[in-house]
Amino acid sequence: MNRKVKAGWRLLLSSLLVLLLLGGMFWLLRPPAQAAETAVPIAPTSVTVAGDLQSELGCAGDWDPGCVATHITDAGNGIWRGVFDVPTGSWNYKMALNDTWDSAFPSGNKPLVISTVPTEMVRFYFDDKTNAVLDSVNDVIAVGAGSFQSELGCPGDWQPDCVRTLLTDPNGDGIYTFVSADIPVGSYETKVALNETWDTSYPGANVAFSVATAGEIVTLAFDTGDNSVAVTIAPPAPSSVTIAGDLQSELGCPGDWQPDCALTNLTAQGNDVWRGVFDVPTGSWSYKAALNGTWDVSYPPSNKSLAVTGSPTETVRFYYDHKTNAVLDSVNDVTAVAVGNFQGALGCASDWQPACLISLMTDTDADGV
Repeated sequence: MNRKVKAGWRLLLSSLLVLLLLGGMFWLLRPPAQAAETAVPIAPTSVTVAGDLQSELGCAGDWDPGCVATHITDAGNGIWRGVFDVPTGSWNYKMALNDTWDSAFPSGNKPLVISTVPTEMVRFYFDDKTNAVLDSVNDVIAVGAGSFQSELGCPGDWQPDCVRTLLTDPNGDGIYTFVSADIPVGSYETKVALNETWDTSYPGANVAFSVATAGEIVTLAFDTGDNSVAVTIAPPAPSSVTIAGDLQSELGCPGDWQPDCALTNLTAQGNDVWRGVFDVPTGSWSYKAALNGTWDVSYPPSNKSLAVTGSPTETVRFYYDHKTNAVLDSVNDVTAVAVGNFQGALGCASDWQPACLISLMTDTDADGV
């Protein structure tokens, strides 16, 4: 082979080898991807009333999460509903998702006592947004009926039987709520109708409310203690929450006090709680939580001080609660989570989970409570 040709091939092969080596180095130097802190909830494909009443309702046996005969129907907006003629007796049941026991609610079995002979028509409900399980024997069946229902997918307005706007009481305190950020800008009226009819409704006069900005969070609350109805409006949930301060350049941002630096963004945990963990260098720092990548809305009103004594860095957990606008960190504040057998009903993966921040407690007025 011609010497010049051989030399050309050697040069080409050498160049390719260098490129491959450099590519491998860049791969090794590339920062590892961060694992997501929270999984995006996936709507169930089926919901089954599973318990010792199933064999009475057409199933081959009891406690069968895959029995189609006791499936309930997707009514929209995360609400599932089914109606069955249940025989006289004392029964226990749960709601099993996706035809398995992998996800089932509530954490303990729900008792159901039927005294009517020979059967009683019972309505069963499951709210995938809150994991609440209701039935027409044990629970108040309250629907937010009003001039906004058609905006949420109901066939029309003022429909007490459209359970897309069902209220639930996941923590069992007697206050049933319906929460939506999907009601368009406008003025509306509402009442709470019981048992999917107009036979009983509260209050006597309609309750008026207005949505001024798209995405505002509307909460309709019904207190079974005194039958009072209240509507509250909260600002829209932020699209991002950023720890912005003079520590940002130490955490990878190009500069400090940058509300749009994604490297110091927190991650949504559910129930309007946001969390992030960063290795902060030794020193005295100041920061705020900036919403939506701008300084238009930020908390607290004054900068929050952070003194880090760990050397060379200290792992600091940062929290923001959009319900109360509280800003916390693991250096300055007590990080308290309400733990119990109600957490699954609020959206935690299960009960008794101290790491589930959906039930984070905050002290907005700094009184120690």
